[in-house]
Amino acid sequence: MRERIAKKDYECLFTGGACFFFAVVLHENLSLPLFYASTPENRDLPSSYVIPPHTDEYLHVFVKRDDKCIDFSGPHTVAEIAKKYSGWDDVPPKPTTVEKVRAKIKEKDFGHDLEAQLFQIAREQYAIRSAKYLESCP
Repeated sequence: MRERIAKKDYECLFTGGACFFFAVVLHENLSLPLFYASTPENRDLPSSYVIPPHTDEYLHVFVKRDDKCIDFSGPHTVAEIAKKYSGWDDVPPKPTTVEKVRAKIKEKDFGHDLEAQLFQIAREQYAIRSAKYLESCP
């Protein structure tokens, strides 16, 4: 993550590991509910599938308005998010709370300094890109 920060590769940062931080910032600014893409449950998965089907992992966190999922990249259909992060286009996102997302951040143990830096960058990037998110939330 520090390498992505140093390179200012925020797209990769907030769609690949630090989505939790940007989702919290979107939630704070847009007052939209938080959701997450999870692993598919009770599926007959190929043996090459690396995540057991019975787990419930937060693979990607975002806010949702009507039928649109909104993350760092902007609005997406539910099917796009589900397919990209869970591997199945029919796995609906699951609701969560800001408290649960913050608890997941703590579980990942980024450390206080990196956590603070990620929230700061997320807030700065939201401010720069806010028009993109506000257009999808009239």
